Amino acid sequence: LQGRYELSFEDIDRIQKRERRLNKNLQTLINSVQGFVASSLARARLEQKQAVWILWQCLAGGTILGLIFLLMIIRGIARPLKALVEAAHRLAGGEYDLRVKVGGPDEFGELSRAFNHMSGKISQASQQLQQKNAALDENLQTTNRQKRDLQRMNRDLDELVKVLSHDIRSPLTTLTGYGTVLQKEYLNQLDEKGQRCVMGIKRGTDRITTMIDDLLAMKQVVNQEIRWEKTNIEELLLSVKKRLHYKISEHKVVLDFQGPFPVIACDATKTGIVFLNLLNNAIKFSSKDPLVLPHIEVTYQLKGDAHEFIVKDNGIGIDPKHHKEIFGLFHRVDAAGDSEGSGVGLTTVKVIVEEHGGKIWVDSCPGEGAAFHFTIPKHS
Repeated sequence: LQGRYELSFEDIDRIQKRERRLNKNLQTLINSVQGFVASSLARARLEQKQAVWILWQCLAGGTILGLIFLLMIIRGIARPLKALVEAAHRLAGGEYDLRVKVGGPDEFGELSRAFNHMSGKISQASQQLQQKNAALDENLQTTNRQKRDLQRMNRDLDELVKVLSHDIRSPLTTLTGYGTVLQKEYLNQLDEKGQRCVMGIKRGTDRITTMIDDLLAMKQVVNQEIRWEKTNIEELLLSVKKRLHYKISEHKVVLDFQGPFPVIACDATKTGIVFLNLLNNAIKFSSKDPLVLPHIEVTYQLKGDAHEFIVKDNGIGIDPKHHKEIFGLFHRVDAAGDSEGSGVGLTTVKVIVEEHGGKIWVDSCPGEGAAFHFTIPKHS
């Protein structure tokens, strides 16, 4: 109770369902108690009538004795029943700590003890429910803060993209044009240092243009709402493989899909982008040994309440100190060298996976390849 509660939206749904079930069971129990009390009252009335009849029968022999007997019956039956009825109404009104006075060893005493036991259980359940509601409120407040932070980050990203696409692209296009002219018409007139400078300008402008294009593409993906649908992962992987056919052939990659793969609830388009970026990355950083063919495996396993997919290659690997950094925007590890890419792909993958409620991480060491793991929670 003194720890920290961490609840997902599925936990919230389960808590709410249990609360509704508890309330329903409570109402059923109260109705049962009230029914029993009503039945007992009817029985008391019947016994009262019988007592009156006995009174009249015994009136000749002992009117006073009959009256005392009747009063004892009424007092012994009606008073505890009335107390139970009143207690049941107060319990239904929310007084869960209520207790009634326990009588003798008869059935009314047993009913009183059962009532007190039920009240104690309801009180305990109510306290636990209040604690969970308090934790739920705290988590909802945290979620709302995170939502506001995310909205602010999206606004900042929109503003950044606006600046990149309008204020930077125009002069960049001019600079790229001049670099292209220098490369095509004047490159042979320059010495070796000048040629390196021209080629450096061309590479730099091309890289910035690629970064802007990738950032715009990432923004477009992020801004699209998730469309949940049943998706056949094996068919999705085959579709991604067709899109990468040229690169797979060019690099002589052995691509192995180790199924069977499930049909899951996800956004098919965004999940396809995840596989596309991870496979493209695996091809890009695949084995550089001419005697070893690049080999990429895609595997699946059910891990608790989540689907886990693994994209593993036998490439150059990633130093553990970069495992978290590589998912940052525009981050490229030193081992990448002059390879193509803007450092946006893995950021896009991370955003999509977390948007689905999953996690992504990498297991890798330099020279031992890399295995990218990501999960997508199961949905009914």
